[in-house]
Amino acid sequence: GMVTDEADRTARSRGLLPLAPGRALRALGKVLDTGRTAVGVTRTDWSLFAPAYGAARHRPLLDGIEEARTATAGSGGQEDTSARAALAGRLAALSGEERLRTLADLVRQEAATVLGMDAAALDPGTPLAHLGFNSLMAVTVRGELTRRTGLPVTSELLLRLPTCEAVAAELLDLLDLGEPRTAEAAGPGRATAPAGWLRVLRPAAAEPRARVLCVSGMGGTTGGHLPLAAHLAADVELVGVQMPGRETRTAEVPATDMMAVADQVVAALAEPGWLGLPLVLYGHSQGSWLCWEVAHRLAHRPGVAPVALLPVCGLPPMARPTEGLSRLAELITDRDEAPDPAEAAPVLAGVLPPEVLDDEELLADYLVRLRSDVELAENHRSVLRGFTRPALDIPVFPVEGSADPVLPRGSMEVWSPLTTGEFAMRAIEGTHSAPLDNPAALAAEITRALARITPPGA
Repeated sequence: GMVTDEADRTARSRGLLPLAPGRALRALGKVLDTGRTAVGVTRTDWSLFAPAYGAARHRPLLDGIEEARTATAGSGGQEDTSARAALAGRLAALSGEERLRTLADLVRQEAATVLGMDAAALDPGTPLAHLGFNSLMAVTVRGELTRRTGLPVTSELLLRLPTCEAVAAELLDLLDLGEPRTAEAAGPGRATAPAGWLRVLRPAAAEPRARVLCVSGMGGTTGGHLPLAAHLAADVELVGVQMPGRETRTAEVPATDMMAVADQVVAALAEPGWLGLPLVLYGHSQGSWLCWEVAHRLAHRPGVAPVALLPVCGLPPMARPTEGLSRLAELITDRDEAPDPAEAAPVLAGVLPPEVLDDEELLADYLVRLRSDVELAENHRSVLRGFTRPALDIPVFPVEGSADPVLPRGSMEVWSPLTTGEFAMRAIEGTHSAPLDNPAALAAEITRALARITPPGA
């Protein structure tokens, strides 16, 4: 009791309450373990409590710790087994269709909560990504579903499967009630194959007038571009490039050949006949490199509608890195594994959105993806050494963040010699993560670019 009271006072005096769950628990763990060791109690791995504490982080700190302690104590046995057994017992008497519907309702309740929707208004067959479901939301839903089902739900599962019905089908597989499910029982939202290179983030309301292809920066995912949808015209389709090794492609080996990636993306664009509409190639940070490669490939294809390149907070691949970019590279290079999130967070301040920096799980996942993308970038640079391309003949509209800590104002002027077409550089308010933090401003720049390549009256 004395140790707990002292920990409570210390946690509050040291300002731990606003910290992310993982950091708060590590810091509080040091305080608690100091007292526990003094009275001969074994030290505790407080990181074990982070997932459960995440859901309780808005309550008084030690109340959240106690809930986390209880949930974690059961994660290897009684609590998890009890929740799982209760769910299995509830579903045992139901038909396969009723089981799926029951689980889909459970997933829908949790998804609707984080989306700020009424659960009854959420169609379980609607792709969650089209509603703005992102990785931060997935972490919260993952915790609640794990608690309520006793199943090893992961945020990756929630991001990989498109709908509540698809997630429900996966949960039913994990329960393994001893009855095979038919294909019909899986429901229309069940994912049966990888989504491939292109992921439609927001389809046009009717026949699309134009498209925006979004490519994330190093370590990013397509989910970061979902907020753009609310600020673009309804007849503009938003499409993300999904890289191997992440999202619905987690079973695949990460890409290491940028030229091959560009070839594959162009082939994916050509297959559904999407190249007949005006296209803005928007790349955030190093995502602009892939957009630049795609632009060069489209320049030599017949029948391609007008294209504009919109590099955002990123330099061309052959440009000399700024001091800030070099510091980021040092975070990853010459390491056998991804850096510890606590070490990386200060270096990435102003580079990643605050909600990623403040969530240890999201940050750790990002750092793993970042390592893969650093290798991809190094491959790209090595291929381009001694290789000169003619300038593009398309509009290029770089966008910089007004307070970018790694790209000083005006540094994106180096894109100017890479085109003979229209060139205009603009700035939006924000840091290196400005396009993610300030989607309305970025959408305005995308709309401006579309106006330059869309025929009048279209």
